Amino acid sequence: MGYRQTDKLLRISTFLDNEEKKIDGDPLLLGTLDGTEGISRLYSYDVTILRDADSERPPLDLTRLINAEVYLGARQSNDKHVPFLYRVGVFESLQESTDIDKTKIWPITVRQFHIFRGRVVPPVKLLSRDICYRVFEGKSVLDIIEAVKADIKNTFPSILIDTSALSAKDFPPMDYCVQYGESTLDFLSRLMARFGIGYYFG
Repeated sequence: MGYRQTDKLLRISTFLDNEEKKIDGDPLLLGTLDGTEGISRLYSYDVTILRDADSERPPLDLTRLINAEVYLGARQSNDKHVPFLYRVGVFESLQESTDIDKTKIWPITVRQFHIFRGRVVPPVKLLSRDICYRVFEGKSVLDIIEAVKADIKNTFPSILIDTSALSAKDFPPMDYCVQYGESTLDFLSRLMARFGIGYYFG
């Protein structure tokens, strides 16, 4: 019988859940979760993940998981009525580890596990690699954010930016605004800071 996370405090879900749904148990088990969050800053979660080595599961191809969407869930009690709080992110890094005592993070009896260390960040961090040159004339900061959203929609479909709480009348048009050889993440962060716009991850 495979191991499942249904009665645990932590939970992880990836595309492997669908690919390996015919195999009993969960493809990945979330052992530990340690992270930081803040207003107008990117969150970061360091995770320890286990994978059952004694089941019929194939070897894990880590390259497929890098930048792949991952759901992390945590709750304060094993009570089934206590809901999980989730973060949706992407794997920034992931590697197999052999220097961790598995018994301290999962009640292992007979089966052996592969164990991995990784870091999960918000999908928007992918924009730190998106170096662009853009010129905007007669546009407000809100117009620019919406234009960038449209530009990145196909390249980064997992990035969702909600500006519905902002009012267009609060942000007058600028003569011009330039993104010159900087990452789209830095450009948006700089622009929002200039106009006092904070952000957070829901």
